[in-house]
Amino acid sequence: MGKLTLVRHGQASLGADDYDRLSDLGRQQSRLLGRYWAEQGRSFDRVVVGPLRRHRETHEEVVTGFREAGGELPEATGHEALCEHQAVEVVRRVIEGESDAPKPSGDLKHAWFRHFDRIMRNWIGGSIHFDDLENWQQARDRVRGAIPQLVEPADVDTLAITSGGFVCMMIGDVLDLDDVPVYELALELRNAAWAELRLSSIGPRLMAFNAHPHLAEQTLQTLV
Repeated sequence: MGKLTLVRHGQASLGADDYDRLSDLGRQQSRLLGRYWAEQGRSFDRVVVGPLRRHRETHEEVVTGFREAGGELPEATGHEALCEHQAVEVVRRVIEGESDAPKPSGDLKHAWFRHFDRIMRNWIGGSIHFDDLENWQQARDRVRGAIPQLVEPADVDTLAITSGGFVCMMIGDVLDLDDVPVYELALELRNAAWAELRLSSIGPRLMAFNAHPHLAEQTLQTLV
């Protein structure tokens, strides 16, 4: 039996002009992940990486960490379907039209997250919609369509670097979860944490979620 290991990217740059790049902490988290796996003797047969900058930078740091500990990863291939859903853009557009919207930093950080949560739940429920953006259900369909490409053949160990939304949508499909529980799973997933699915002829089975032993220090654990 093989495995599919799904990694959420390291911390991105929330509040910066370009969210889609790793912060210095995000790079550290990702490098520590690669180092941890190499030290544990973990290996992979195949590596696939999502199309976003934060996916690629996470992969780069994981590779660096592996090499620092004397390990090596297979050459990676890109996979467009591993893209994150459109939540960041949806929230940006909604907040852009609100002059009094809170900011994702400083004293307003917690208020911003509460605002984000309300927007997300409305978007998931369909009351917020943008014709030019992939909606929540379309994203779930895309993830569902990518599953066979990631779990076959069932005797291969695959590492996939992507975003929290993709990870939790895939787990939601495996466990037959409704939309809101899938979203709420993503609220708990740490940056540079991983989920693991064991593969067999009868389909994938969830073995681990939100694993982050490489981030033992509390200061290394982030959610955005």
